[in-house]
Amino acid sequence: LEHIYYGKNCNIDGNIEAIIAKCQYIPGNLINYSKEYNKTALEDMCLEMSSYGKGDIREPFVEIIHNDGSITCDFLYKDYEIFKIKKSLEKMPSSYDNTNQTESLIIKLYDSQYDIELELCYSCFEDCDVITRSAKITNGNKGKIIIKRLLSTQVDFDDYDYEMVTFNGTWINEMNRNTHRLSPGKVVNYSMTGTSSNRSNLFVIIKRSDTNESPNHQTLRETSLDTRFNVAPFHIKKDSIVHNVIAKTIKLDGEKEDYIVSGSVLNNIGVKLKAGYTGTGYDDQVRFNKDFVSRIYIIEGIKENE
Repeated sequence: LEHIYYGKNCNIDGNIEAIIAKCQYIPGNLINYSKEYNKTALEDMCLEMSSYGKGDIREPFVEIIHNDGSITCDFLYKDYEIFKIKKSLEKMPSSYDNTNQTESLIIKLYDSQYDIELELCYSCFEDCDVITRSAKITNGNKGKIIIKRLLSTQVDFDDYDYEMVTFNGTWINEMNRNTHRLSPGKVVNYSMTGTSSNRSNLFVIIKRSDTNESPNHQTLRETSLDTRFNVAPFHIKKDSIVHNVIAKTIKLDGEKEDYIVSGSVLNNIGVKLKAGYTGTGYDDQVRFNKDFVSRIYIIEGIKENE
């Protein structure tokens, strides 16, 4: 289950292709998901959940030891349900909504090899801009399984410049803020006591380095126009003499892309171009020239009714 975007509200307007990561050939030493999907590598994708055994080398969202000793999980999309209610978690503390205005989405994933179902439940409290998530495993087979780990959520970001804020302290000196700049590696907020306490609070914040408490801390703004995004492999001024001359030449098919996206998508998400050439294969869905060489990006504002 691929993760596309998490962040500020954006006007996608049906053009989901512009923000989906493209991968035509597996680069470097990544592992193919399967023979049937030999152009897919889970390591190089943003996902809603991670597990061992199919090439995903991240910290796993779920760890299961099956009755045959295998630890491989392969949860694929099966179905979904939408409810106009926030269901409580049995025998566990959870958020609730007495007004029944909360909308919940349950995505069902299924491992056909072991007859195990994984439910990811998303609940949206729209009035306070909050999304909660929980997970549930149902073992449909007769064999015993051992669940070593099951997290409530996983959020993958494909960019950088994030900080993690944790809160630690001692008796009558609680909630002292600590800011950790996130870099390659692993950062864990954990207490050896096994519980949340004055020593280590479970609450964490993931933020940009320039985030503050001002409601106007973001410099990007929504625009009223859609944006046409053209790509060509030369850095020149549009409508110049050089542009007009080069425009008559033949370009590789992989260098031709055209997207129409809203200003909010361009500002907050960006446009995901075709995968760049990595030496493992080339066709018309691969950009031969990478972004560190001369390219041209033409952005044109167009009216909504065009």
